[in-house]
Amino acid sequence: MDDTTFDGELKHLGASLADAPIDSVHYRRELAGLLQRRFACSRVGLWRIFGGSGERVMRCLARHDAGTGYDPGGEAILESDYHDYFRRLVTDGVYVTEDTWNDPVLAPMCEPYLVPSNVRSLMDAAFTLNGQTFGVVCCEQIGTQRRWTPAEVRVLKRAAALITLHAARHERGEAAWWESQGDGI
Repeated sequence: MDDTTFDGELKHLGASLADAPIDSVHYRRELAGLLQRRFACSRVGLWRIFGGSGERVMRCLARHDAGTGYDPGGEAILESDYHDYFRRLVTDGVYVTEDTWNDPVLAPMCEPYLVPSNVRSLMDAAFTLNGQTFGVVCCEQIGTQRRWTPAEVRVLKRAAALITLHAARHERGEAAWWESQGDGI
């Protein structure tokens, strides 16, 4: 999918959320699929971050797998278990690695998640609003390592910024939509 088509579909999805023909659950479902197709990766997850620094919890709210399609997610990871990953993601706004199994920052994730799920590469970008990171889009490559290009990283960062705007616009019309019990991004 070329960038012009992707940008148009992403903007259309945001407009559909703003105009209320779709709800946030449908938005997340469509968004995860769109991102998975754009980056031609194995899986994309949309995660919401709850809590303050040092006590954050990241909960998966939607996932799209190239082989099995949509999944509502539900699992959570704790900052206390993955402190270095959270710190880098919040500080840099992105976390990219082509070799998850040998990445020292991700070492605590290897045994419980990366190796059993065969996740070999990832490219994550944060959703940040008013200086607060409230979510993450996570692109995963399963089975083989993948070198994410600088262009892909730029496109994902740009998409994360646009998704953040979608959340902010929707929040204005629906009080704290992304903070409600799992019903937001």
